[in-house]
Amino acid sequence: MDSRMQHAFEQRHGKHTPADPALRGKLFKPFAALKGYYDIIDRRSRVVCPQAPLTDEEERALNQQLACVSKGSLVSVTYYEEDGYVTEVAAVRQLDTTFRVLHLVSHDVPLDSVRELHLVTECA
Repeated sequence: MDSRMQHAFEQRHGKHTPADPALRGKLFKPFAALKGYYDIIDRRSRVVCPQAPLTDEEERALNQQLACVSKGSLVSVTYYEEDGYVTEVAAVRQLDTTFRVLHLVSHDVPLDSVRELHLVTECA
């Protein structure tokens, strides 16, 4: 660009100042062009199965594990959600035996949907 064109450009648009590096970095952040695509793929990859009732022996073992659960315990819990079983490792916020809900740090799990529960941290 010659000096006359540069001068005309600066008069019309103002002098160009370089962008702040922190703001400039936002221009190059990755983005999800297909929002929700990976959620759909994850759902499709789940094996759909009906919820199976617990046997008396499984229910007794689950109750023994629940007796050891306290606030802050780290547990591995397998529970039924929507159309299949999910296994998750999370910390326990609270065990509500009245409303039969296991409150994890990330979300709540109804005790009626729990298939297996194992303590990752030992029961005191």
